[in-house]
Amino acid sequence: MVTSAVCYSVAARAARASDKGQSPKYTVVSPMTNGVEIRQYPSSVVAQVEVSGDEREALNEGFRILAGYIFGKNIGRKSIDMTAPVVAHPEKIKMTTPVTSRSMDNTMTVSFFMPDGYSLSSLPEPQDSRIHFVQLPARKLAAIRFSGSWNPVAFAKHAEELVKRLRLSNLEPDGEPYYAYYNPPFTPPILRRNEVLVPMSDEDVQSG
Repeated sequence: MVTSAVCYSVAARAARASDKGQSPKYTVVSPMTNGVEIRQYPSSVVAQVEVSGDEREALNEGFRILAGYIFGKNIGRKSIDMTAPVVAHPEKIKMTTPVTSRSMDNTMTVSFFMPDGYSLSSLPEPQDSRIHFVQLPARKLAAIRFSGSWNPVAFAKHAEELVKRLRLSNLEPDGEPYYAYYNPPFTPPILRRNEVLVPMSDEDVQSG
């Protein structure tokens, strides 16, 4: 479980990050009439940790581990600015469709985007060996945005809806969905910005 002190500190930083616009920049390359956006994201660096358990427990645990890193639990005890969103990528056992019900014992990858100006070589080394860093390439993602609680069922339903809307436009996802959480937990659910994103290939977007 995440301690109340960590929750409050992360929530406060997330709120400031959202207010300051400290989020990965993107360009909308294909707005669609059905509420879906195709976005172009630049290359970025993320800190990641893989955790197991049901989705709520795994998200909380990954959040706690990465929050410790940016709060100074690293070699040099350097504090790093919080950015939004926090991104979770549930790993699924072999399935025939990209979004279905999930096991109670999943592996989830939780990611924090590192602020602009950091590279793989300039980030302080984490004290927790479970944390690793990845340089994400420039990429296209399809996104659907919604408000509401962080119930895993709600995210799964929006993931299914995103895939359905893409296929109705003759577009096919090129990977598994990511869940994006933009707001601190004390934000009323109706005011939260939640998103589901899926990778898209350049060829598919252009042909669609």
